[in-house]
Amino acid sequence: KADSIEVISDNTDYPSWQINHENAEQHAVAGRIVWCGRNI
Repeated sequence: KADSIEVISDNTDYPSWQINHENAEQHAVAGRIVWCGRNI
């Protein structure tokens, strides 16, 4: 979706998941951007 961020781990023990406006306050992300499909 255009209004969400997909969080993907290189570690296969952790499935990918989405952050969107409705659940953004429930998540804290510690890491770095490895790839982005647009300018940030």
